[in-house]
Amino acid sequence: MISLRCLFLAIPLAVFIGPLDAQYLLSSEMIGQMSEAEIEAQSGFDVRTGVTLYKVQYMTTGIQGETDTASGLIVLPDQFLVEEVPVVVYQHGTTNGPDFVPSRLTGGHDLPIAFGAMGYVASATDYLGLGDSKGFHPYVHAATEAGAGLDMLIATTEFLEDETGSPWVGPLFVSGYSQGGHAAAALQRELEQNWSFVFPVTASAPMSGPYDMSGTMFNRIISDAIYFFPAYIAYVALGYQEVYGNLYTELGALFKSQYVTQIERFYNGEITTFDLNTFMINQLFLDNLLVQPVKMLRDSVVNNLRNDTLGHPIKDALIDNDVYNWTPQSPTRLLYCMADEQVPFVNALVADSAMHANGAPDVASMDMDSNEDHAGCAPLAFLESVAFFDSFILTSNTRESTAPPVRFEVYPTPAHDELVIHGEPGGTLQAQISDLSGRTIIHQPVTGHVTMDVSQLLPGIYLLTLSDGTARSTKKIVIE
Repeated sequence: MISLRCLFLAIPLAVFIGPLDAQYLLSSEMIGQMSEAEIEAQSGFDVRTGVTLYKVQYMTTGIQGETDTASGLIVLPDQFLVEEVPVVVYQHGTTNGPDFVPSRLTGGHDLPIAFGAMGYVASATDYLGLGDSKGFHPYVHAATEAGAGLDMLIATTEFLEDETGSPWVGPLFVSGYSQGGHAAAALQRELEQNWSFVFPVTASAPMSGPYDMSGTMFNRIISDAIYFFPAYIAYVALGYQEVYGNLYTELGALFKSQYVTQIERFYNGEITTFDLNTFMINQLFLDNLLVQPVKMLRDSVVNNLRNDTLGHPIKDALIDNDVYNWTPQSPTRLLYCMADEQVPFVNALVADSAMHANGAPDVASMDMDSNEDHAGCAPLAFLESVAFFDSFILTSNTRESTAPPVRFEVYPTPAHDELVIHGEPGGTLQAQISDLSGRTIIHQPVTGHVTMDVSQLLPGIYLLTLSDGTARSTKKIVIE
C-alpha cells in the first residue's frame, strides 16, 4: 500500500473533497505503557503482549461541515511486524460524558487496550463533541460516527508511517460495542461504499449495536415497556437536534416539564449520563410507579409517533441513522447476547436478515450467550471478534518471527469427535488447541497427516495453533 499522503495528492478534487495536502495527524503524545501482566490483571483476558498508549489529536469535520480538532487513542502492541501491521478501528460505546473518553483513559478505552494486547494496533476515536472536540456529542448519529472514525484511521496510518518509517500495509478490521456497534457498522458502510480503494476492510465485527434505530429502538421508545436506561432517549433527542435542528422548538415541547431542567443540565455538561439516568428512573417511578420512558414524552408527541399519520421529524431522523439496510462486502459478524437489557438483540437479527436479502456474501449474527446481559456480553463478544479476526491472519499475532507461516489444513469444520490435521510432509509440528481465553486444552505433536481426538471438548469456538519452533500459524475451529 502506498503512502496515504502521496495517494491524497494524486486523487482528483472531484473524488476527494478537502485539502489534498492535508496532514490529518496534528499531534501525538505517549500517555502510558502497560505490561502483559498488568493488562491480564485488569481485563481478565489472557493476552499476547504489552502495549504503549498514545493520545492523538487530528483534523476532522464537525456537524455543520466546519473544521474541528478531534482526539483519540492509539494502542501500539509491543510486538508487531513493520511490514504487516493489523489495525482494528474500535468504536467505543456510550460513556459518562465528554471527559470520559479513550484518549484520557477515563472511558471506552478497555477494549482498545485489549485489542492492542492481542497484537493489533487499535485506533479509537473519541467522536465529535467528546474529548478535545467542540460542541455537544451527536449521539448515535451514523454519519459523524463514521466520519470521526475514518479521519482517526487516516491519522493512525500517518502515525504508523512516522513510527515505522514506511507506509502502513496490513489487514484492516472494524469493531465496536453498544453505541460503538452502531458506529462500527456506520464506518464499515462508509469505508466499503466510498473508501474501499484506500482502505479495503478485511473483516468486521460490530457488537451489540442498535442498528435498527427506526424499528427495534423506536418501538422500545414508544411502547409501554419498562426500560432502565431512559437517559439514552434524551441523549438521542439532544444529539439529533444538534444535527437536524427540527426535532423540537424547545425541550418542553418534547418532554414533560419535570424532566426538562435535568436534561438541560446534561446538555450543558453540568451532570453526567449516569446522573441523568438516575434522576429519570426516580422521577418515572415517582410519577408512574413504573420505569416506562415513554411517560417522559408529551402525550401529543407519543400519539403522533404511534399513529404515524402526520409523521414526525424524530422518525425521519431515526430512519436516517439506520445502519442495517445495506450490503457488506467484507466478512461480517454481528455479535450479541439474547439477555441484553440495554440494546435488544433483535437489532442484530434485523440487520442479518436485511443484509442477506441484499446479497451480502458473508454475514452472520451470533448469540454469545443467551443468558448474559449487556455488560456480561462484552468480554465474550470481544474474544469472539479476536478469534474471527485472527482467522484472517496467517502468522501469529505475537509477531515473534518473520519466518514463513506454517502451512496446514484442518477439517471437518464444524467438528464433532475428531479433527483431521494435514501438515506439510517431513518434520514434526506442535499442535495446540486453546479456548478463547487463551487456556491450552490439548497439546500434541503432529507429523504429516494426523487425526486428533476432540471428543472431550465442549461445543464452541477454539483456536488451533501449529508451530515448527520458529514460526506458527493459528486457525479458528468450531466444535459441535
